[in-house]
Amino acid sequence: MQNSPMFSIDIMLKEMKQDAIKNGKTDPEGVLARLEKGVREAVSRLASDAERINVINAGRMNHGKSSLLNSIMDSDVFKVNDVRETVVNRRELYRDSIFLTDTPGLEADAEDDSEAFNVYSNANFILFVHTLRIGELHSEEISYLKRLREMFPGDYLNTHLAIVLTFIDSYKPDEIQAIKDKITASLQSELGMDNVRFFEVSNSRYRKWQEETDEKKKQAFLKGSGICAIRDFITEQAPVWQSENRALKQGQLKICQEKCIEIADSLRAPLNERLQKFIDVSNQCGTIQKKQSDNNAAIKAAKSKLKSLKSRLKKKKEQWESERDYDDDDD
Repeated sequence: MQNSPMFSIDIMLKEMKQDAIKNGKTDPEGVLARLEKGVREAVSRLASDAERINVINAGRMNHGKSSLLNSIMDSDVFKVNDVRETVVNRRELYRDSIFLTDTPGLEADAEDDSEAFNVYSNANFILFVHTLRIGELHSEEISYLKRLREMFPGDYLNTHLAIVLTFIDSYKPDEIQAIKDKITASLQSELGMDNVRFFEVSNSRYRKWQEETDEKKKQAFLKGSGICAIRDFITEQAPVWQSENRALKQGQLKICQEKCIEIADSLRAPLNERLQKFIDVSNQCGTIQKKQSDNNAAIKAAKSKLKSLKSRLKKKKEQWESERDYDDDDD
């Protein structure tokens, strides 16, 4: 599937502002035209997006983000490499109306970072991928999670984010538990997040499941990969997320409407000024039209008087010529 950008109210409002600035000054009529277009677009896109469920990954490069989504999809649709491959958000249909989105990640530059955060406001669930190879969460990951938390109301992120621990095949259960305990403590102390869900996965075991021919070993690799647990969770939660999604989109639309009204109110003064100028010009045109009408009436009256004078002059001339011919006959 080709990349399909998700609708963002913030982007729409930013475009409105850009469209409004022309030649270094604000064009109120342009803003209002963009507002009308934007609200119509918001209603249409939010209604469409309300039916879609968006599961989005997050995390640092080389932590297994893209590999995780490939395992869930059971298809190599997301690029995987030791160098940065994901520089834009890539969204693929998983099943029904559920989409998986691969993001640039934590070590992106400012532009890529903005690209990643553009989609998180549309997330029904975020899979925050962290490799066990570096132990507990790094400071960059904590900062990233703080930014994510600020995007959502209340404790929404607590129940709409999971920490996905990758490369579990390299660690013993007690080692994994020790790292989980440290991460749990960090989430609680740094972000005030309690009871965050964990998933433990091994993409390499999933690869072995794909390649293995022995059925017994195959099932062991699949169970040990942890991928089925994520798939089952997504399937179970999908109806709940869709219901939440509809309510969320309605809230976003309300915010959009409020912001648009606020922008429209800010245009009252310049629009009233332009309206007054239009009224002044209209009045001037009325005065000019009246003068022109008066002048036309005066010209018409002058023409009529001139015509009358010409008629009288003609009669006088005819009378004079008649009298002159009479005098000549007497001689």
